[in-house]
Amino acid sequence: PSLREEETDADCDGVQTIDDCDDGDPSMLGPAEDGTCDGLPGMCVGDRTYETGLHCTTITGDLIVSPLPGPLTDLDGFSDLTAIGGKLQIRGMCSLEDVSGFANLETIGDRLEIDYGCLTDISGFDSLRSIGESLFINYNGYLTSISGFRSLENVGMTVYIHGNSRLCEATAYAFAERVGKGLTPCSDFSCRGDSYIFDNTGSCD
Repeated sequence: PSLREEETDADCDGVQTIDDCDDGDPSMLGPAEDGTCDGLPGMCVGDRTYETGLHCTTITGDLIVSPLPGPLTDLDGFSDLTAIGGKLQIRGMCSLEDVSGFANLETIGDRLEIDYGCLTDISGFDSLRSIGESLFINYNGYLTSISGFRSLENVGMTVYIHGNSRLCEATAYAFAERVGKGLTPCSDFSCRGDSYIFDNTGSCD
């Protein structure tokens, strides 16, 4: 139900009114982020974690998804998220079965990091069109496929794919070429290129 149905203090300014949703004040936190007065946050200012980023439509800073005290098996709470202004980091998530919770994410302003996890297939980023800086897919020991970036058209700077022991190296090179970062590939960090792809030692059969 809408918060407009009764007197509320939706923007945390200490004044309760029936139509109280002045969420333009960046100093207001918590319910002040509820730009539509529906009881859920919309634009979330600053950096977020799994606990503080749920149900945001936009996050202006970074979103860090890392191991919690209890196992995390899905990211369904991010189904409304369409844009991240900073980076998205998914690290060390061996309890995570997939990243389908990001199905509506369209843009990442900084970089996407997926590393030290146990995903077998990075699927779930079907709406992601642009990554402003770099893409890192590193040290995911069970990863065999990176086919889940169907809409990705641009990576602003560099693609890093290395240390994935079950991923085919040729698959990684083909992916880098598809997103426009395979013109100057490097097989280690001693050269300068637009993609760094090495030590992906999985079968290509």
